[in-house]
Amino acid sequence: MSFASQFRYKVLRQEDATEATRQLELDVIAGLQSQPKHLSSTYFYDHEGSALYQQITELDEYYLTRCEFEILKTHGRKICDRYFGHGQPVNLVELGAGDGRKTRVLLKELLEAQVDFQYVPIDISESAMKELVIGLKNEFQDSHLQCFGLVGDYKDGLQWLSSQQHFRKNFVLFLGSSIGNFTRENAIRFLRGLSQILRDGDELLLGADLLKDPTMMTRAYMDSKQVTTHFNLNLLKRINRELEADFDCSQWYHYAFYRSDIQAVESQLISKVPQQVSIGSSGLRFSFAAFESIHTEYSHKYLLQELEEMAAYSGMQCCEFLLDENKWFVDCIWKVDCHSKGFRS
Repeated sequence: MSFASQFRYKVLRQEDATEATRQLELDVIAGLQSQPKHLSSTYFYDHEGSALYQQITELDEYYLTRCEFEILKTHGRKICDRYFGHGQPVNLVELGAGDGRKTRVLLKELLEAQVDFQYVPIDISESAMKELVIGLKNEFQDSHLQCFGLVGDYKDGLQWLSSQQHFRKNFVLFLGSSIGNFTRENAIRFLRGLSQILRDGDELLLGADLLKDPTMMTRAYMDSKQVTTHFNLNLLKRINRELEADFDCSQWYHYAFYRSDIQAVESQLISKVPQQVSIGSSGLRFSFAAFESIHTEYSHKYLLQELEEMAAYSGMQCCEFLLDENKWFVDCIWKVDCHSKGFRS
């Protein structure tokens, strides 16, 4: 679809609502049949969940978004000077752009520097992409910004760019702390997958939360206004809506705590009473003991040395760490290097 040649997007993979619901059902059943029970955090982000997450990012306790904004505002010009221009056109690629609030900081720096670049957000949701592109058009229509969104998963988008725009270097953004939702092993597997699609010399800016006071880290996921509680309970509401389930959300606690053994804050929903829940679309019923938990999310935290090692094992070379003033959060810049330790092993 095209709003104007300057702001447009291309659908690489059409959303299939029926298939998405079927996959949700399969994942929910598999998670509730496991011991301990779990639900995937990827299902937090329906329309209501995304709105709640935006509220979370504005909470006093949720320092992560403020820290990354500070990093991008402080180091935006340096990023622009070091990694863009130099006679080569660049794709500024963003994985899971959302509303693009943080990315706008970099867009404005690049426009001011008159760099030859185009912004390429990648998102699986066409509705989210359409909303983003319209918002950018309204804000930047008098600039020379070129936005070319790709609707599909990350692999779809990056493979398309590599095959169609080989003359452009890719500078990929994976902002926020999404990498923390992966286990260490799965994070390396995901990042290695990116490095295998990208070309030698392409770069990745990766956001990660750093280890600090466990109380502070935990409060970010268990805030005083209980927005994160509603965010977690909305997962049960989504299952009720889409799978005809009958979770009674008033009979569940939300609880978050720090686990030093895996350097992660774990989030759980805990049953207040013995209860049974039906997943109507499947005809299955699940029993919960009083105080039995459902795991919903891990948020892993890192040391800088671990991130440097992760880059090497992912087939990339760590160029630099960009930190906020308090050193609570980091945006790492890695360069794809096929000779790095562990590549394709």
